[in-house]
Amino acid sequence: MEISTPRLTLRAFGSADAPALHRAFIESEVHLRPWIRLPDALPSLETLEARLARFQAWFRADERYHFAVVRRACGSFVGSVILCPDRDEMDLSYWLRHDQTGQGFAMEAVGAVGEVALRRPQTRRLNIFCQRHNFRSARVAARLGFVRAAEAGNIVRWELTRPS
Repeated sequence: MEISTPRLTLRAFGSADAPALHRAFIESEVHLRPWIRLPDALPSLETLEARLARFQAWFRADERYHFAVVRRACGSFVGSVILCPDRDEMDLSYWLRHDQTGQGFAMEAVGAVGEVALRRPQTRRLNIFCQRHNFRSARVAARLGFVRAAEAGNIVRWELTRPS
């Protein structure tokens, strides 16, 4: 499955994406660490290649969808959107390279994946979980029509329910 937007292509990660993903982690570590769980030591290129092979297998099996987000015009790596089905719900998560934020790419990518997810007959609701102080992610969720549904500790769940 590949999703196109005016500026982006969202597609399954391939092994050829490992160097760009590795660079993104290294260059964006300080930006990402407060918001996503990263190991103390960032994964090696070899570890990422193995992880991407797992992502491809999950994608093919319709178990979990790890999308590489790339610019349509030049193919440069922007970030990732992850869609995890759980019965009639799907959890959406995403991150961008630090130098790709503030340009509307998160809204564009998450909105496109959300539209596709809600077309699945079995999907009743989408969830985005983010930390309470991650105002940028909260703003993306709210602008896409998600509503703040629950809070537990430092985590807020935003939900978008399929219209009846």
